[in-house]
Amino acid sequence: MRKYFLSIYTVHALVWGIFFWLNYSYFKNWLPQTGMHTSTGNLLLYISVTFIGVYFLAVYLNHFLLLPRFFLAKAYRVYAATVLLLVIAVCIIKVEIDALFLTVKVEWLRTAGHYISTLPYLLFTMGLSSWQVMAAAHKKEKQRADAMQQVRAEAELKWLKAQVNPHFLFNALNNIYSLLYVKSDEAGPMLLKLSDMMRYVMMDAGQKSVPVEEEIKYLQQFIELNGLKKTIREKTTVNILNESTGLQIEPLLFINFIENAYKHSNIDEPGAWISINLQISNSSILFECSNTCNSSLQKDTGTGIGLHNVQQRLQLAYPGHRLSIQQQDNIYMVKLLIPLN
Repeated sequence: MRKYFLSIYTVHALVWGIFFWLNYSYFKNWLPQTGMHTSTGNLLLYISVTFIGVYFLAVYLNHFLLLPRFFLAKAYRVYAATVLLLVIAVCIIKVEIDALFLTVKVEWLRTAGHYISTLPYLLFTMGLSSWQVMAAAHKKEKQRADAMQQVRAEAELKWLKAQVNPHFLFNALNNIYSLLYVKSDEAGPMLLKLSDMMRYVMMDAGQKSVPVEEEIKYLQQFIELNGLKKTIREKTTVNILNESTGLQIEPLLFINFIENAYKHSNIDEPGAWISINLQISNSSILFECSNTCNSSLQKDTGTGIGLHNVQQRLQLAYPGHRLSIQQQDNIYMVKLLIPLN
């Protein structure tokens, strides 16, 4: 990485050096032809001020501020308007610098042609710098996509093991059997829900993204199957609000947290509870899951396979996310905020 940055800085220095020398050679030959004479020192000072005060600042203002903040953030109109103002300002400043250093009054000094004469140099240097930034951003995005694909490929079997939890299947099938034993009308629909969940995990969840409605349906089915016992259902609070339109998200991002809530909660004890809150819009996703647990439960911010994979996928798919996992006394809390813009 250090060698990469050194090579980039070397290329920048080389380009500016060549640009400086070409301008010096040009003005040294051109000024006498127009009847304007100046010392070598004054000419070097003029070119230095022009570079530092005009081209250099403009190029790196675009390079380090405007491109990352607006263009790469897809705020194209703001970027275009800001660059236009910057170019106009540079053209005006360049003419004022010429007026300061050129001792002979010339008619073309404040003409439109002289104002726009700065554009070829300016647009060339800004374009060269912009190309480098966008090429680096494209490379970084490709590396992120490749890493994401690698994580999916390597973790596929681990995901199946982590998400199709044998403990959950055993409980779900046992509860459905109990419903069948008492000839409950709920047995058939619950069996279909379990089948639908398995299809989702085995097939749909292997996709890069899924409709948010499908993910919500899967979570609701999981909660319903875990709430077949009335005592558990009455102690579980669920609030899911989806205000998005056509939103696609990474599959199986929340199930591990909900599964852990049921697995580690002391739900059978008096006063115990589980709370699940999911708020979705086109701009953000807020997920909160908390549950009571035995105060003697070892505090664990998540070292299991399932949670580790979730954290990896969140980092790659939603690098701006904020995940908080805490345990205070006998309450275990998870909060996940995913900005989508």
